[in-house]
Amino acid sequence: MSSLTNQSLCLKMALKMLVIGNWKSNGSHNLCESFIRDLKCNGNVVICPPAIYLANMVHKISCVEIGAQDCSSFTNGPYTGDISCELLKGIGIKYVIIGHSERIRFHHETINNTLDKVHRCLEHNIIPIVCVDDDYQNIIDKLSFNEQILIAYEPISSIGTGILPDNKYIDIISSHIKSFGKFKTLYGGSVTSKNIDSLKSIKSLDGVLVGGASLIVSEFQLIVDSCK
Repeated sequence: MSSLTNQSLCLKMALKMLVIGNWKSNGSHNLCESFIRDLKCNGNVVICPPAIYLANMVHKISCVEIGAQDCSSFTNGPYTGDISCELLKGIGIKYVIIGHSERIRFHHETINNTLDKVHRCLEHNIIPIVCVDDDYQNIIDKLSFNEQILIAYEPISSIGTGILPDNKYIDIISSHIKSFGKFKTLYGGSVTSKNIDSLKSIKSLDGVLVGGASLIVSEFQLIVDSCK
């Protein structure tokens, strides 16, 4: 059985929902150590710290997979500053966040950049977490369906604002995304321990992508516990 098939089975067998924490450009050695020491879970949890902490955290929390926040659209080669999927795979990284709105806004990444990165991930048996907003059809209808691709719906109006769409709207979007190929869908945007119970009641969702709340072990623990 391939390693990717094993990962797929794990997604179905552990927590009721997949919980992914995106630290963005935050963190410290002490924060890494705090998560390694204190986080308790039984699988189906992914933490995506900044690239400089990946090697420090991978394989050190038995119940957690470590993911990257981005990857190069190129293979290994003369691309100064890029981190290729070969390099990520080499240290045991199994997930990569791709196409986040902050990459598009601040780094002017395009749909083609996103598609290239998805392809690089799949070539190396890394699960891509493709972020989309309300213009999700612009990218999804260009993706060839692959059961390993996760689609994270992150409305820009919800990122860092504490304002979430109502559950019915999220369910409509999530269900429509699945109609493109039965993709597993996540919701991201101001996910906290206070709204996770409401979010996990949305039947079409397979998980959540947590931003700021993933930087506090106790808060992230509450979200993880809620998804058991």
